[in-house]
Amino acid sequence: MQKILVKSILVLLHIIHTIGFLSAFDPQNSPKIIPHSILFGNPEIEKVTISPDGKRIAYLAPDGDAMNIWVQNLDGSSKRCITHEKRSLESYFWGYDNKTIFYYNDNGNENTNIYRVDLATGKICNLTPFSNGVQVRLIGYSPKHPHSMLIGMNKERADLFDVYLLNTEDAQLQLVEKNPGYIAGFDIEPAWHADNDLTIRIACRFNEGGGTEVLYRADQAAPWEHLLTWDVNASASSCVIGFSATNDEVYLSDASESNTAQLVTMNLTTRKKKFLIHDKYFDIITGSSAIFYDKHPAFLINPITKAPAAFFLPRDLPTTVILNESLQADFEELERHKLGYMYVSSTDMSFQKWIIECVNDDRPVEYYVYDRSYKSLQLIALSNPHILAYQRAHTESIVFTARDGLKIHGYLTLPTAPSSRSHLPLVLLVHGGPWIRDCWGFDPRVQFFANRGYACLQINYRGSSGFGTAFVKASNKEYGRAMQHDLIDGAQWLIDQEIVDMHKIAICGRSFGGYAALAGATFTPDFYRCAISLYGKGNLINTKESVPPYWIPGLVVWKYRKGDPIIEEAMLKEQSPLFHLDNVHIPLLIAHGAHDARIKHTESEKIVELLRKRNIPCEYILFHNEGHGLNSTQSKCTFWGAVELFLAEHLGGRSETMI
Repeated sequence: MQKILVKSILVLLHIIHTIGFLSAFDPQNSPKIIPHSILFGNPEIEKVTISPDGKRIAYLAPDGDAMNIWVQNLDGSSKRCITHEKRSLESYFWGYDNKTIFYYNDNGNENTNIYRVDLATGKICNLTPFSNGVQVRLIGYSPKHPHSMLIGMNKERADLFDVYLLNTEDAQLQLVEKNPGYIAGFDIEPAWHADNDLTIRIACRFNEGGGTEVLYRADQAAPWEHLLTWDVNASASSCVIGFSATNDEVYLSDASESNTAQLVTMNLTTRKKKFLIHDKYFDIITGSSAIFYDKHPAFLINPITKAPAAFFLPRDLPTTVILNESLQADFEELERHKLGYMYVSSTDMSFQKWIIECVNDDRPVEYYVYDRSYKSLQLIALSNPHILAYQRAHTESIVFTARDGLKIHGYLTLPTAPSSRSHLPLVLLVHGGPWIRDCWGFDPRVQFFANRGYACLQINYRGSSGFGTAFVKASNKEYGRAMQHDLIDGAQWLIDQEIVDMHKIAICGRSFGGYAALAGATFTPDFYRCAISLYGKGNLINTKESVPPYWIPGLVVWKYRKGDPIIEEAMLKEQSPLFHLDNVHIPLLIAHGAHDARIKHTESEKIVELLRKRNIPCEYILFHNEGHGLNSTQSKCTFWGAVELFLAEHLGGRSETMI
């Protein structure tokens, strides 16, 4: 009888607490709910670039329901849309002749083709019309050869890329480098590197220890020689950045001689290194993979000298390191406007006109043209001006100590309402990768959580890029263990400060973050109230069978970082949520894309099937037109609408239906 009474009191207290939390959202005092369409709809503009001659800009903007390429003069005149794709484009680049623009496109399966747009006629040509699993990657493009580019394709062998010279005027292809069977990069890292004359001079391969061996040759006829080696841990932040203008030096992000990656220039004749930038605590860039994933550029290259002119270090808050003293006055002028942190994302070939991305934590990205000759800054547009009508939250950087003494960095965003800042419901938002990182800046997902009444915690758990080789090493074979503990320790740190309600914590993530959500629900279900997994992996043993074939050479890296599925099967099974679903007793929301090339949607469906057999509440969404990511506005709004209702049910926050 006493146990029943105690339980009844606890239930009553929980109800009172929930009612008290919800009452804080009184319409008189609470900020307006930001609609899904504003948070997750297509931005008005993004990815602005300037033409090589500095006369026009291009950018992605909506055309119908999809983001397409637009072009206009610097003064805003002659604005026109030059592509009309039904699936949103994500990347493009200018032709050096100022008459063409090139872009990638696929159907979500990552088998990309390169397209050319003739700006005079509007004609679009698919320069690489291959299918059946063929992926195209740009390797080299030089102003010395404006109508030629080097591309990599796995047309002849699905797991390796050969190099072709592509004539961009007539789409003729010439094989220039047949892969000898071992040249490969990890994930999307380039394995081949061309100099400014479009000659392949550097190539990378994996060694048996999962490290990267960098090979070099003096010219196309010379034999390959060993240049340097990065071990499996240093490889996470080491990469080839590019050749000097004279092709006799190469710029490297190099962690071979220090814990954190340094900017190094190496003379290719003498092999002597010169160290240019070194930070004791942070890598100069977050690794070559992260250059692809991060929203903003890692560095500024002078197009005339080909030398790095500045680096935009993420650190806890972004910081600019200037290498070229002649740019000091320009960055001081940009700083004088106090508009936020300013990245230089594109320049013309004269290096006089820059595209600036202005980043804040509580404002959408703003794009400007900066003219160095006149020290003038001209606004182009805001990426999402409609959100300015709503209250936004600030994001602060945090540092806490994990249970084993490791320092962990991250970001905390408190809700815009209620006025109370204690015992809040928390969404633990876990980044993917895992060898990328969260950075400071505006994130619509974070604003979504804050606007709905949740604190949002983003943790750069061990293994996240940018924090040095030892930090990567600390994550090796710690899936589901120490990496997962970092997430719990961060949330516990907030509980101990009475910022967060220990009974109202959700874990949410995509890709590796989706795995972390599944692992949280499986291995530590008592810590979380609910979990949300977007294309998360539940089985660590079948990696080879589930990834695209061109990832297979890089699995030697995963063998050392994740574990060997042959000799360490028991460990990987122990860390795989799929084999421990009997532990789950909290509700889940799981979503996946039907065209996902990295993690097959059948993995999520197997988990859903097994959980439903045990009568565990498990919502499932399959996006039939999506891959490893959500491309369309409809998909994004559908997913986040489901997240909103799911969290409102289990954590008690607001939803758009309350408008």
